[in-house]
Amino acid sequence: FFAKQVITNACATQAILSVLLNSEKVELGEELSNFKGFTKEFDSETKGLAISNSDLVRTAHNSFAPPDPFMSDNKRVATKDDDLYHFIAYVPV
Repeated sequence: FFAKQVITNACATQAILSVLLNSEKVELGEELSNFKGFTKEFDSETKGLAISNSDLVRTAHNSFAPPDPFMSDNKRVATKDDDLYHFIAYVPV
């Protein structure tokens, strides 16, 4: 399973899904098994779109996001003092 990340701030969710959906030793459960089967023949971009449109994935992702009631429309460039994180996953092949 490989999905292109098509939405921002979802790299940890993508990494976890890559580990889970590529592991033969993990019991996925019904919903993730159905998702994996549904996206099996998709190319990587379409898999990314399927992730971004999945209510199951969105709900799980948002349950770990800190609440932020005030979203600014102003964009800024990160500075050396900002904490920036990116998550990746390694899976056996």
